[in-house]
Amino acid sequence: MTFLSAPRAKALVVAAAIAGGLGLAGSAQAAGGCGPGFHPNPWGICRPN
Repeated sequence: MTFLSAPRAKALVVAAAIAGGLGLAGSAQAAGGCGPGFHPNPWGICRPN
């Protein structure tokens, strides 16, 4: 007997991929939308950290 049926296993893989994508999108929008390793200066221009 298997731990997960095929449809449930497929749903679990899809859910993990979506959750991983959302986490990645969240980190790319860090520091005022400049992305990792950058921050906005007082005028809103992205500068390296």
